[in-house]
Amino acid sequence: MKLVIAGGGISALSLLKTLSLAPEVTTSIAEIVVYAPYGLGHAPNFFNQPQSSLCNTSAGVMSLVYDQPDQYCDWLRRQGLPYQAADFTPRSLFGQFLREEAYHVVQTFKHLGIPMSVVNESLTSFETMETQVLCYSKRGVDQADYLVMATGHQDRVASTPKYLLYPEHQDRIMDTVFDDQRVLVLGSRLSAVDAILLLEDKPLGALDVASRSARFPAVRKQLLRTPPQVLNVARILNDARRNGVSVYTQFTHAMHDEIGRHYQGTLQPEFDEATQQLALDIDHMLDNNVGWQDTLDNIMLHLNALWEHFTEEERESFYQQYDGFMKRYLYAFPVVNAQRLQRTLETFDARIFAADCRHICLDQDGKFSLGTSTYDYIIDATGCRKMPIARHGDVCTINAQNGDGNMAQTKFHLEGVNNVFVTGSIRTYLPVVNYVNEIAQFNQELVSELFNNIKNSCFV
Repeated sequence: MKLVIAGGGISALSLLKTLSLAPEVTTSIAEIVVYAPYGLGHAPNFFNQPQSSLCNTSAGVMSLVYDQPDQYCDWLRRQGLPYQAADFTPRSLFGQFLREEAYHVVQTFKHLGIPMSVVNESLTSFETMETQVLCYSKRGVDQADYLVMATGHQDRVASTPKYLLYPEHQDRIMDTVFDDQRVLVLGSRLSAVDAILLLEDKPLGALDVASRSARFPAVRKQLLRTPPQVLNVARILNDARRNGVSVYTQFTHAMHDEIGRHYQGTLQPEFDEATQQLALDIDHMLDNNVGWQDTLDNIMLHLNALWEHFTEEERESFYQQYDGFMKRYLYAFPVVNAQRLQRTLETFDARIFAADCRHICLDQDGKFSLGTSTYDYIIDATGCRKMPIARHGDVCTINAQNGDGNMAQTKFHLEGVNNVFVTGSIRTYLPVVNYVNEIAQFNQELVSELFNNIKNSCFV
């Protein structure tokens, strides 16, 4: 069986590592082709990062293989670095780890006798046949038995040199002096925080921040891997059947019970103004070392496991009811970065306001305007869209700029296409791609599903 993987980032590397450890791999897979335009193991958020830029999750949840939770921690120790599982490490270190793992996975498949090639091109489209998939790129056509989409996010292109994208233009942001220039940062999640931290020592004329929410993520201290006290997938399913209620209803009850065991305080922000709330979050975290940060990770992991049992109406209801909760408390960041963010905002007397970036205008002098304010530079840290996969007849295009959005997906597949799998941040089926360990857990399940498909297809 020939396997083609589209994408060479964290999701693809995790998938390959998981495959290489599966006992069925040598009897089930004859060849692997990876389409990775930037090389295997390349993740822009972790390459060429300054040492001050921390991973937003601790070392203990950054393993590429779900059954090896200490993989990244063990690598750090081999480098002579005294990090613990609960510590936040520089992103550049994780980038180095990815490079080494990419080399090792290539050597592993070579040792297993399975031909593996990495093509430094993007897969542009594919066509599903009855038993095979035709994969198209600039180099021609690859015929595969199975295709796994791990392409991640869509490439973004700036309309003008002073409209900078983060993280795509990180090097340019770091190299630009911004001497007495007015800068507007778009976004309020982790990417926006990182972009603002790159500006903390720049001689800016002014710094403003605009986003739909006009607030920042909550502060977290460490992930300690506190086990859940109430949340349990099997128990929720059994209780739902016994109580005669939907799995969704039973899950929400369990979720609120779990929060009540740990969280001291309200889940809702207390201030409308972002810097006031940020200061309160920092003080609360320093004064009360509560376990709510682990609770949130437990909630998201169980939500992902139970998502397939929810109806479309229940999924929509969850988004509507808990949208603010997910945005505010899922994307939390370390206290050291929160304190740096607070100092930077205070240094430049930054204005934080709600706005729609679609209302930005570029005048004939090359300046940007939003509302009544003008800016010399814009740093867009609103985040990339999921890479779109659009169907046009029998052919599915990837990253088509004029597509109508992503094709519908089941848990593992594009809907109605059982030989095309989907993993990583391109997935739309699940509500969120949590951290690296969540990707690793999903890939473990995907590999099992893949081998089941191969086994069943061999029966005559």
